[in-house]
Amino acid sequence: MEEQKLSSFMESMDISTKDIWTLFMLIDADESGEISIDEFVSGCMQLQGPAKSIQLARVRHENNLMRRDIRNVLDEVKAVKKSLRSAEPKRKSKASDEDANLATL
Repeated sequence: MEEQKLSSFMESMDISTKDIWTLFMLIDADESGEISIDEFVSGCMQLQGPAKSIQLARVRHENNLMRRDIRNVLDEVKAVKKSLRSAEPKRKSKASDEDANLATL
């Protein structure tokens, strides 16, 4: 019965309850796994009604920026990895030289 009341309330505010897990994650602002009354009210107010074009455009833009940043980090990690691989034989040969010097002592 309580679930039906909540579902009816959400629908009356024009908030879709089809993907309840996504809805929960959006409302749980502090990521505690629980929704406080403040989070519920704030989340419902933000989610009320259909998304506006400007909101969708903003999310799309932020997503593109995030993807670009992730690609840049990936490129930097690859460059560091390549640098470490190319430096590895030098370190091994230097260590071998040091071992040889110690052996002659």
